[in-house]
Amino acid sequence: MRTQEELEKILAEILGELKALGAEPTGEIKGISWTHQRRSWGTCNQIVSKKEFRIEISEALRDETVSEESLKNVVAHECIHTLKGCWNHGRTFKMWCYRMNNKYGHNIATRDSCESLGVDAAQKYADAKYKFVCQKCGSEVGFYRMCTFVKYPEFYTCHKCGGDFKRVEAFPVRTVAENVSRAVITGKREIVVFGEQISLFEED
Repeated sequence: MRTQEELEKILAEILGELKALGAEPTGEIKGISWTHQRRSWGTCNQIVSKKEFRIEISEALRDETVSEESLKNVVAHECIHTLKGCWNHGRTFKMWCYRMNNKYGHNIATRDSCESLGVDAAQKYADAKYKFVCQKCGSEVGFYRMCTFVKYPEFYTCHKCGGDFKRVEAFPVRTVAENVSRAVITGKREIVVFGEQISLFEED
């Protein structure tokens, strides 16, 4: 398993690369650490009042079976979020991803999958509350809380092959008809997803 010291070394390396390209964080990065959360590969938390950032990286990337370059890509992704105009995944964020990839040979993306990072999906989603599998290619996805995908899996397709997803673990969930009725009655915006084919991209 990778250590905290190795993670901090990678952070310093990535910040050095950004600085060489003329990029500076808009606040101080107070630290980087491993986290047990597996809903995303990494998070960049901003303390606006103090102009500080703290980065957390999922322990799913701590195993040495995952390449160091994959870990660097995630750390770099979170570091780019600290740059001016890069809090979301808009044009400026993508520009810095391109510049880093072009200069240093990284593969920083707006979103990563288990496949792109070389992570065993079964390992990442081992403790997920809701699990689904693509009926065409067998790709697995998992979610740790109720979301639109969990409620309406029939409106999503696998981004790898276009296949349909099937729930592989039983859990209480309303039928589509029940959700339509509930959305109409409550006026919730979730009804806007009906009939829309949305490709699945795992969380970053």
